[in-house]
Amino acid sequence: STSYVVTVIDSNNCSSSDSVLVSVLNLPVVDLGIDTLELCSNSSAVLDAGAGFDSYLWSDNSSNSTLTITQDGNYWVIVTNYCGNAIDSINTKFKNCEIILVMPNVFSPNNDGSNDYFIPKEIYGINQATLIIYNRWGLSLFETNNLLKGWDGKYDNNNCSDGTYYWIIQYTTIMNETYTMKGFLTLLR
Repeated sequence: STSYVVTVIDSNNCSSSDSVLVSVLNLPVVDLGIDTLELCSNSSAVLDAGAGFDSYLWSDNSSNSTLTITQDGNYWVIVTNYCGNAIDSINTKFKNCEIILVMPNVFSPNNDGSNDYFIPKEIYGINQATLIIYNRWGLSLFETNNLLKGWDGKYDNNNCSDGTYYWIIQYTTIMNETYTMKGFLTLLR
């Protein structure tokens, strides 16, 4: 884009000038971002086609520059300017991002098939976790990276005595957030 000037001179050395501003418009380009977008349930996202286009047409027939989405689907937009139009699309998937980790406060490792391991009562949305069990003097008795394996109430293949023990869990959620959870448990045989 620039301004052009033309000057005309006749045989009597008379001249006249004029100018014109020429704007070069490019074909439109639209980019909604990554091709697949994962979001947590009960949330929303705003798709933005960008500013400066003459018109917008979304997959739901709306005509704004943005579109708010709240459910799974394939969403597309067509943008138009003087030179033409462009299209882009995105797939969205909403998933359950709820994080649940509930630990018991009592367990009875007596090999009766019921409550024999210190394991989560409920677990959901955890990618990785480390459980450490301590006695009341701070000695680490058990450590695992598999919460579902749990503690069987033993230390060095010997049964631990009835009593209160301390536990720490460090875990990473499906949202890649890291937390620490602490508590006490009672071992009853």
